[in-house]
Amino acid sequence: MGTRTLRIFLIFLCAIAIALSSVWFFQSRKIEKNVVGWLNDKNSNRITTFRNISISGYPNRIDITIDQLEIFLANFEVTLKVRLIQLFKVIYQPSLNIIAIGTPLEFSTGNSTFVINSEPIMASRYERKNKPLTETIIETNQIKISTKKSELFAIDHLLFSAKANNSNKNSPTNTYLALKNISLTGLSDILSSNKTGMQNRIERIILDSTIIPNSNYSGTNVKMPSTQARINQLEIIWGPVECKLAGNLTLNYLGQLTGSLDLSLRNWRQTLEYFVKTGFVSKENATLLTAGLTMIEGVNKNTEFKIPLKIEKNVLFIGPVRVLVLPTFRSI
Repeated sequence: MGTRTLRIFLIFLCAIAIALSSVWFFQSRKIEKNVVGWLNDKNSNRITTFRNISISGYPNRIDITIDQLEIFLANFEVTLKVRLIQLFKVIYQPSLNIIAIGTPLEFSTGNSTFVINSEPIMASRYERKNKPLTETIIETNQIKISTKKSELFAIDHLLFSAKANNSNKNSPTNTYLALKNISLTGLSDILSSNKTGMQNRIERIILDSTIIPNSNYSGTNVKMPSTQARINQLEIIWGPVECKLAGNLTLNYLGQLTGSLDLSLRNWRQTLEYFVKTGFVSKENATLLTAGLTMIEGVNKNTEFKIPLKIEKNVLFIGPVRVLVLPTFRSI
């Protein structure tokens, strides 16, 4: 290779390096400006503070690291504290965003504070080009959720995904949640102090649902709006209990559920006996439930056996029989 050719080649490489550096610098400053603008937005109902923000990742990636992030959501009366959050954006794939969150996370609402420890929480957010569709996936392992006083429960594996159409703020969001091996040892006192014999590990929970925004909510109310959800399928395997649920629920700003569900059980007699044994259902209520469920079973011999459930402000009913009171965040 001649001297002149080598000189041209080096000039060409320098031009490419300068061009790539310019693109990286421009894109990184643009993203930093957007992130800082979001963090410092004074016109929202969100108050955000952070200790430091830094940028790295040159030349093909933009990494933004935020230390000691704290977000207060006035509408929801919630405070979230994040030790470390990193945002990764690849220059050649601008529609993909990757987020890594370092624990512990601290979540406060009312007089309750929850602390989440786990392996790094990994999330990806993909925006389809020329389509108002956003897909988000979150995954982590070895999660422990506790209060300031004690551990509540632990989860071996969590996977969550959400797909939303952003063309309309009232468009529903399709969600999927899978939890594997949930330990409830720390929740035994909260569920009930006098109930013994419950299996302290749930093998699996799978939830397929559609979240429906409150179209009447303006975003300026102090209280959190009610949220509606269509439960396409909720599958739970907990000791001898194997069930599937489907229906509609509404969650109000107090964390209370109201709605109706259809419960499908593999063996309702065994499940009812288990709940009587553990004290969740009294013997008197079990007698009433057995009579009613036997009647339903007789009517539906040739179809899938389903039990109608009703929830009124966190109180669960089977027909007219009050079965149990579900805990809310404010009671933990």
